[in-house]
Amino acid sequence: MDTLITYRCFTFNPFQENTYVIYNTQGTAVIIDPGCCNNTEEQMLSKFIADEKLQVKALWLSHGHIDHILGLTYCQNQFQVNTYMHPDDSFLTDRAAETARLYGLSFTPFLMPLHFFSSEVFWNPFETEISLLHLPGHSPGSIGFYFTSTALLFCGDVIMRESIGRTDLPGGSYEVLKQSIQKKVYALPESVTLLSGHGPKTTVAWEKKYNPFVPYEN
Repeated sequence: MDTLITYRCFTFNPFQENTYVIYNTQGTAVIIDPGCCNNTEEQMLSKFIADEKLQVKALWLSHGHIDHILGLTYCQNQFQVNTYMHPDDSFLTDRAAETARLYGLSFTPFLMPLHFFSSEVFWNPFETEISLLHLPGHSPGSIGFYFTSTALLFCGDVIMRESIGRTDLPGGSYEVLKQSIQKKVYALPESVTLLSGHGPKTTVAWEKKYNPFVPYEN
């Protein structure tokens, strides 16, 4: 099993969204939540991938909110790979152009169809174990990508450093989000690093102790 997984985080677009490039020593890579929204950001992402000689194998979405998919069409065109997401968030990606207009942002329609993860099983290009965690609450189809051997959870907007994702958008629910965090995120080893859709990284141990929105319950 290849456990030599690393990542690079880029902070893109007016929402300060974190886009992650995950890759191994063989150059296999996946992009999580491509949020680049202008030529400068697009070139920054492409240059890193070219400089590191990475082969992008897939685009993964933690959820379907507009700030996490502003660069999806660019990445589909640039890398010609499939996009995967949870089906419960398809109502968000279906409305992407409309949502972008509400925020005064430009949006190019997707070039390729979006594929769905199913039954918490998905195509994994890495030779290392990855668990797909369904973490609804911020959105119905929010998911986390848990790299067990390297103790990394790419968790989208489910939980952030001493904060949580907002729950007042369509399909959001604080009670559902609380259950996702209590039963699935806090159930992970305390050493697990949480890599969120916004803000700095944190850990399970830190959030169990200091998160004021979802206090840890024994």
